[in-house]
Amino acid sequence: MQVSTQNLAKSLDSNLCNLLDKIEVGMAATGREAERQLAGGGIRPGELDAYISRQLSLLPEIHALRVADADGNVRWGSGSPAGTQVNVADREYFRRLRSDPKARFVVSELLQGRISGRWGIIIAERVSRPDGSFGGAVLGSVDVDSVDGLISKLDVGPLGAVGVRDLTFKLVALRPKGPEPGSRIGSDVVSQKT
Repeated sequence: MQVSTQNLAKSLDSNLCNLLDKIEVGMAATGREAERQLAGGGIRPGELDAYISRQLSLLPEIHALRVADADGNVRWGSGSPAGTQVNVADREYFRRLRSDPKARFVVSELLQGRISGRWGIIIAERVSRPDGSFGGAVLGSVDVDSVDGLISKLDVGPLGAVGVRDLTFKLVALRPKGPEPGSRIGSDVVSQKT
């Protein structure tokens, strides 16, 4: 039983790492495009939006791909309702990228999106100006459904269960789901069952 559990955990870890690696490549490309445009006189919205759309089509695991400016205003990318202003400057992932020039890639805790209202995890990549100062961030939103899809493929047997939590122990995905409050996405209740 212990070996099966360890193998299952390793398989899930490997699948999640592969997912993050794929997302990071697409986000890095978007970040380099934003940096190229900044170095060339400033962001050209139509060009950056088209570039983001192409990247997003290659990354079905990402719900949305956007770029925020240095002030945290989400200005370019997918799924932003016209005429709305969303600012992420107060989010921990953004503050970390802004304050630490060595932080290139940050994964958020589970949170509810300000644009979509959906539960997800933000993967953020730093965008630097030509002088190395902070120029903004690329934001990839991984919906909990993507993580749920990964764990739904695991065979845990008729009495087994598997869950994924973020670093603050908020529930990201769970199979099978139950009716109890601890089974809800975002719950920080951890089962005491052994």
